Amino acid sequence: MSASSQLPDEPLATHGKANDRVGDYAYLAFTQKEDSLESSLVYNRELYNLKLNTELTVLSACENGIGELQQGEGMISLAYSFSYAAAKSIITTLRRVDDQKTKNLMKGFYHYIKKVIARVPLYVEPS
Repeated sequence: MSASSQLPDEPLATHGKANDRVGDYAYLAFTQKEDSLESSLVYNRELYNLKLNTELTVLSACENGIGELQQGEGMISLAYSFSYAAAKSIITTLRRVDDQKTKNLMKGFYHYIKKVIARVPLYVEPS
């Protein structure tokens, strides 16, 4: 399996909302449905039980690295929960980001990273 095949062809585009008072209430929003009982939100606490085992997780939605500072745990943010769910490397944001600019940045990022990773072996057998 090549390293580039492990990167998503179509990354998920979501909105994020940090919560610096109760980190478990930070969420990713997959759709924006006004006045609906149907939830499209995935809360931080729901991510803990995932078993992602991903090499790279990119959280480009707003404020994914912001959260509640807990003694003994650190910053309880969306990035924290992805780390807890076994994401090995995480790129995240600390500020609000413009949708169109983020889309352009991420397209360029994935284009470049796929070219670089295609030249690097994913796993090398120990001698």
